[in-house]
Amino acid sequence: MSERSVRVFQEALALSDAERAELIDELISSFDAAARREADEWWAREAEERLAAYRRGEFGTVSLPEAIDIALRKRAR
Repeated sequence: MSERSVRVFQEALALSDAERAELIDELISSFDAAARREADEWWAREAEERLAAYRRGEFGTVSLPEAIDIALRKRAR
């Protein structure tokens, strides 16, 4: 991510859960209809593949706070 994107992301993390959800919704809505449809289809396939892999025992789960912490540590590298 660019330096500006990182700064905006960090500011967004300071928002409440509800404010972040609203921001996400607004950002997604800012894409044109075809791009949104393509993104929705991609995420649906990704979710189905992840669920199938989980059910096959290929990976476990972690809590949301732990997942965010892992992602932030990876991004900081």
